[in-house]
Amino acid sequence: MSLFFCSDGVLFFSWCGSGSFNVLVVVVVLVVIVVVVIQVIIFMPEINPNQMGGTMRLGERPTVLKDYEGYPSTLATTLYGNVTQVDERHRHRYEVNPERVPLMEEKGMLFTGVDDRNQRMEIIELKEEDHPFYLGCQYHPEFKTVVGKPSPPFYGFILASSGQFQGVGKPLPSTDRFRDLLTSPAAKNMGSKRDSSSSSSSSSSGSSAKRARRS
Repeated sequence: MSLFFCSDGVLFFSWCGSGSFNVLVVVVVLVVIVVVVIQVIIFMPEINPNQMGGTMRLGERPTVLKDYEGYPSTLATTLYGNVTQVDERHRHRYEVNPERVPLMEEKGMLFTGVDDRNQRMEIIELKEEDHPFYLGCQYHPEFKTVVGKPSPPFYGFILASSGQFQGVGKPLPSTDRFRDLLTSPAAKNMGSKRDSSSSSSSSSSGSSAKRARRS
C-alpha cells in the first residue's frame, strides 16, 4: 500500500507493501484525533491565524540533517547522498509542535531534518526496522524537481514502491537513465505527437473563433 498525505506543506511518503483501505481509514481518523487533542500540528508562532493572506513561510531555506545515536545513516541522508544540509523550498503556515517532539521521539519517530536554528522540524521518518520506507517533510520537494532529475524524496518513494530501494545506507541507482530516456526514439516520438496534437487543437480553436465572428 502506498500513501501520499499532504496538508499545507506536510508531505508524507510511505510504502509498506501490503495493507488495506480499512487500516488507512483508521490511521487517518487517529491522526485527526491526536492533532485535536494534543496539538501535534500548530500554527507557526509568527503566523496570525486570523489573517491568512500573505502569512505563509515561503522560499528556499536550509534543512540540517541530524544524526541519531546508533544510526550512522538515516533515510534522509540515504536519499540526499550523505550530505549534512539541503536547501528546499517552503510554502506553509503550520508546523510540528516542538513541545511534542520528545514524546514522539520516545515512541520511535526520528526527526532527521531541522531548520538551521534547530527549532523547526523539517524531516520525520521511522526506523527501517519499524517500517521499510516512511518519510515526511515540511517543505515542498516537488518545487525543485526538474525533468530528468527527480527530487530525492520522490525518487526514493518510486524506488521503494517498485522494489528497487535497497535499504537505508545503501547507494541509490543513478538518475542518469532518466536523462537517457528523454533522448530515446520513443520519447522523441511522443514529443512529436504532442506537438502535432497541440497544433491541431490550436487550428481547431482558431477556426471556431472565425466561424463565431462570421455568425
